[in-house]
Amino acid sequence: MENIDVRTKLQNEIIAELPTPAHGVLLLAMRTGKSRIVIEQIKKEDPKSILWVTPQADLRDVAIPKEFKKWKANKYLNRCNIVCYGSLAKITGHYDKIILDELQYITEANAVPLLKGGITYDTIVGLTGTMPKHEEKHEIYNKLKLKILKEITVDDAVDLGLISDYTVTAIATTLDTTTKNITGGSKLKPFMTTEAGMYKYLHETVSKAWATQQNSWATAMIQKRMHFIYNLPSKLVAAKQILAELPGRTICFSGNKKQAEALSKNVYHSTSGDVKLKAFHKGKIDVLSMVNSGSVGHTFENVDNILIVQVNSNKSGTVSQKLARGLLLKEGHVANIYMLYCEGTVDESWFNYAVEDMAKKKLTINTYKEYIK
Repeated sequence: MENIDVRTKLQNEIIAELPTPAHGVLLLAMRTGKSRIVIEQIKKEDPKSILWVTPQADLRDVAIPKEFKKWKANKYLNRCNIVCYGSLAKITGHYDKIILDELQYITEANAVPLLKGGITYDTIVGLTGTMPKHEEKHEIYNKLKLKILKEITVDDAVDLGLISDYTVTAIATTLDTTTKNITGGSKLKPFMTTEAGMYKYLHETVSKAWATQQNSWATAMIQKRMHFIYNLPSKLVAAKQILAELPGRTICFSGNKKQAEALSKNVYHSTSGDVKLKAFHKGKIDVLSMVNSGSVGHTFENVDNILIVQVNSNKSGTVSQKLARGLLLKEGHVANIYMLYCEGTVDESWFNYAVEDMAKKKLTINTYKEYIK
């Protein structure tokens, strides 16, 4: 059962500590109650106009208005223009208060009105559970003078009893060196090769392009190599076997929609509709396969396992967001996080970046062969 008293006390302490008006970033782990904290801050400041920017349409249309009503702030909802980051570049005008919800979604492109004066403002509060590591994003934060006002880490939230404890099991797969199931060559002269053969070609081509300063070619080949890694047949086979053996309720995160759909018929992504999402919430199904759509703004109850089939470098905090989907507090529960990566490839580098800030005592690394014994 969620420890409401501890959570409310923490929220009240943060609210009391914040300056009026507040300008900066609230870097708070999930279940600390970011929405209530910022809405109470809005009440303190009494802005006449508010711009609230959020990643997804369902958050814009349903979740955020619901939070204003829940915390008895209807009059401020009427003053609030809620938009998605995809529309931010089109917004103009003055706002007393701007809320950048899930701050990691801001980019050089959508931040143009904030940086160039199309949008003027008095103060900004950014909300996030995971600060990105991208240098260009930190340049934006610096230009907007967004410094961290308060930080509560995932491990802080575990210690406070706000979320479940967790363990991370990393499972290293390997490139297939024998099965010729990858199409190589050109459209005119295609041939079949192995995963190992294709990766060797792509990796060497990237290196050659950089060495000869052919930057456009290098960029194109990096993208091709990434998509190849994201679609490795051997990793999909491993993911299917691991998923089949996991007890309880499991959320899977894949590299793309095709992979998500190959893992389970129960999918939720940008074009799937939300039938399976609702069914998972209601406990009618025990597996939900996603890409990124469910990694922010959704709270999932009674989740036993998170299976992250494709990691990235976590520079935008996406791995941390996915990991956190399984940490809703359940008495005596330890969430099981599983992360796959292909050793000896750039996938292993992405994995190492993704876990570099993670407490080492939480992490166990196995090879796929060791794990399935």
